[in-house]
Amino acid sequence: MSGLHPVPQDSLKPARAAHDEDIPGAMDAGLRGFRFMSPLGEVLLVSAGERFRGLYFAGQKDEPDEAALARLGVREQARADGVLARVRDEIGEYFDGRRKRFDLPLELVGTPFQRQVWRALLSLEGGPAPDPLRD
Repeated sequence: MSGLHPVPQDSLKPARAAHDEDIPGAMDAGLRGFRFMSPLGEVLLVSAGERFRGLYFAGQKDEPDEAALARLGVREQARADGVLARVRDEIGEYFDGRRKRFDLPLELVGTPFQRQVWRALLSLEGGPAPDPLRD
């Protein structure tokens, strides 16, 4: 996988304070995290058991900081395994041009309306982005 590698734990910068709501339902047991560098920058993946729960870019508004991750019981791992390895690999395949659609077991945590919207979005087929100059 080109461009993907773990982020050394000692290189992590402190982030802004976060609230428990930053990862909805995160008090569940078995939350794991893994950080790696993608072509778009540092990424934090979060899983609940063997289901993918969240992806956060370093510096994004809703990125939980280290204190919030500890408070929520997210155990960060130095190496990806299980679903976290699968997510990392599929992201790498996407950036290498070998994948257009993700096939991951998801843990959709949110309001009933949010989950309904996410399920609808998951049913959409990918395609080329519209060209505003042609329409």
